[in-house]
Amino acid sequence: YSEASTMLGYVCGNTDAITDPRCHERGTDAIAGAYSVFDDLGLDVAFTSEPRLVEPATLANARVLIVPDSQALEPGTAATIAAFVARGGTVIADGLIGWKTPGDRLDPATSAQLIPVFGAELEDLDPMPGDITLNTPQGTVPGWLAELTLAPTDPATESLGHWDDGRIAATALNHPKGGRAIRLGSFFFQRYAAYHEPSIRDYIARLLPVGITTLVQQDGVRLRHCPMTSGEGLFIAINTTRQPSVVRLPPGDYHELAWDSPTLTPCDVGVHQLNLTAHEVRILCRKPQVAP
Repeated sequence: YSEASTMLGYVCGNTDAITDPRCHERGTDAIAGAYSVFDDLGLDVAFTSEPRLVEPATLANARVLIVPDSQALEPGTAATIAAFVARGGTVIADGLIGWKTPGDRLDPATSAQLIPVFGAELEDLDPMPGDITLNTPQGTVPGWLAELTLAPTDPATESLGHWDDGRIAATALNHPKGGRAIRLGSFFFQRYAAYHEPSIRDYIARLLPVGITTLVQQDGVRLRHCPMTSGEGLFIAINTTRQPSVVRLPPGDYHELAWDSPTLTPCDVGVHQLNLTAHEVRILCRKPQVAP
């Protein structure tokens, strides 16, 4: 997360309502929305500040870096993002990444530094007072506050969606070692904090690299993971709907904690999936599989 971007939101915002894209809390709303997207998908996420981001150990084991509404980047952040993608990581950024300095001035130097990373540059910014729609082959996704027109700068840059008039709204560029840089031309994470629309969640899920499996992708169903230092972990599966549902689980040996007993009993997990009846909550303890 970008403290500088959050502070700019406080300065430039004009309301306290989470449903207003120009609210004072827009930066923190975007961070909360990004967390909620991946939490709703049953995936673990960790937060890091910009000062920690530039430390070599911070991204050593990370596969995906999410950059929500970070319009003001501190020195060193753009280079760290570029290095992360160059060694094989995936970055997903929305909004006006690197557009301004922490002092609220336009920052052409940082913008230029990010162009070869994303393979696209900001061509136009169109503030929109009403509804805006990102069009993709899989369906439409609601945007927020503004339509950013992205212009590809690399022949290999892909378009991941367009606005109603055909302008490019989202791009991706693959890098030689498997890295991928994705830029989204609106403030999707901030909107998700306000409305939790499934189309935003599902769109972000499709952008994740191969090998990252979403564990939950159903409204009203949640999977909470509580890791333990021993390598074990608790999984809390919650079905708030009136229908049976299924959640997927990581590989491991599962035992269940019964409500009426503190003891663990073997669980009926099939091929890493757990069946839930209507309005059911189940708590499982997982022992990770040991490699042969």
